[in-house]
Amino acid sequence: MIAPDQVRRLLVRVPNWVGDVIHSLPALVALRARFPGAELTVLARGEAGSVLSHHPAVDRVVTYQAARGLNQLRRLRETACRLRGESYDLAVLLPNSFESAWLIRWAGIPRRYGFDTDGRSWLLTDPQPCSVETRRLHQADYYLALLTGLGITSRRNWQQLEPTATERATAMEQLAGSGWKRGPLIALCPGAGFGSAKRWPLERYLSLARRLAESHDATLMILGGPAERPMGGALIATLGERGIDLTGRTTLREALALLSMASVAVSNDSGLLHLAAAAGTPAVALFGPTDPHRTGPTVSTPSSVSILRKPVACSPCELRECPIDHRCMTWLHPDDAYEAVRRFITSGGPSGVDESSIACSPQNKPWSGDAPIPRAAPVPVVYLDRDGTLNRDIGYLCDPDQLELLPGAGAALRALQDAGVRTVIVTNQSGVARGALTEARLEEVHQRLLRLLKAEGAAVEAIYYCPHHPDDRCRCRKPETGLIERARMQLALGTDYSYVVGDKLADVQLARRIGAKSVLVRTGHGEQVLENWPDAEPPPDHVAADLSAAVAWILGHDQPPTGSATSSWAGSTTAGMFPQQGANQ
Repeated sequence: MIAPDQVRRLLVRVPNWVGDVIHSLPALVALRARFPGAELTVLARGEAGSVLSHHPAVDRVVTYQAARGLNQLRRLRETACRLRGESYDLAVLLPNSFESAWLIRWAGIPRRYGFDTDGRSWLLTDPQPCSVETRRLHQADYYLALLTGLGITSRRNWQQLEPTATERATAMEQLAGSGWKRGPLIALCPGAGFGSAKRWPLERYLSLARRLAESHDATLMILGGPAERPMGGALIATLGERGIDLTGRTTLREALALLSMASVAVSNDSGLLHLAAAAGTPAVALFGPTDPHRTGPTVSTPSSVSILRKPVACSPCELRECPIDHRCMTWLHPDDAYEAVRRFITSGGPSGVDESSIACSPQNKPWSGDAPIPRAAPVPVVYLDRDGTLNRDIGYLCDPDQLELLPGAGAALRALQDAGVRTVIVTNQSGVARGALTEARLEEVHQRLLRLLKAEGAAVEAIYYCPHHPDDRCRCRKPETGLIERARMQLALGTDYSYVVGDKLADVQLARRIGAKSVLVRTGHGEQVLENWPDAEPPPDHVAADLSAAVAWILGHDQPPTGSATSSWAGSTTAGMFPQQGANQ
């Protein structure tokens, strides 16, 4: 273990790709918290590190350029000499490359910490083992997993990248000078590095761009690097004055500022997708050969990204070029992307579109939720209903001021936090579809809920909601499992030790469908639900008077050590807890 007071100057080698740099943000924030008195310098190869230049966790960004052959050795030597003169106490290597370890060793930094991959353990003073399970984690969780040997146990959370006021003003001038007169601004990012396999065909982008420009009176802003200039030219030839071609004309920081002003971004799995998500811009993400469970964007709210992906047998293949017919991308129809963008624009917020809602031909069935989810450390997870469980159920809760926590709810959540249990709210909110409230108003209700919980020293990790009407037959309305699938993917939640706590039959059914234990509370609709329990329905695992009693039962249940790597758990289904069976409630 390296004590914080032993580190005055800390160097963190970040990955080379923009998306991976953004995925490293939670790790950088965790390192800043672990070593608060140290100067934290980021070492990056190429321009990718520039996105961190104004982040509060970073004091300084040092870059060096990639090269080939003897020029590469020369540049590495020059960089090593520069670093040697800056007296770093500790270097943390996030990428797995041999080159990064060789450079840090050459720089003479006394403590060198990183995964023992790529035959480089002899170059590190503190090599860390990298298990198969760790390699399967989302990239952001992978970087955090590396830090456990430093005493860091932080969880992944969204980290925003904000352009400076000057960068925003420059972006506004650039857009105004290009003809943008407010109205919907949609960013199109048709490129992607690492080969052509990740790129949606250009003709699909052309079709989508034409339709968006005509139907929403939108301005289409095309972003990308110099290699994407032919694509930008083709799109502008189609869009005319409705398009702004900025391909090859912006730095990463400038692209960040421009993306922060967009209503929505449509992108392949590229650095610009992750840049948009980090800026807080809603995004429609087109995935093919890569796996969104491992490299998908981390976002501010669970539904601020719509991942469009066809479940072909050969994906994810992680290949640079497709050796067959590129079906994972060509089967994505422009109508799929248009509908996702339309929902963002018309709602002014989350689209609610996910992989399962894409219209498909019979031979191309939509993703069923059976795709493997990366295994996280077996930390217990409690999924909580909202109305009637956490706060009083008054029908359609449209006024934030009417939200009132149930007695003991805050203390109960705080007890779960103190025990290291992860908590997520999953709630049906058909009032949105019925016109009782807007999603913007719903967000205000949720912000009040979070403030009330914070006042009691409590919090939840995220709030997931279904805004659809029951007749819509969506996959996110409980007891359907769409909200849980999204939470597990985006928050890297474990699947072995889960509980669902709620006051309705749908909550108990949801628990059974996801393999969780169910707790029915008597608050809200719970008492009435118990009195009218269907004979054909299996009983819940436990019935509790309220959330406090539910939490007491959960914490008294056999659980794995929080954060443990063990996969065995001798948890037993509690029998005799159902009222008809004479249990003490």
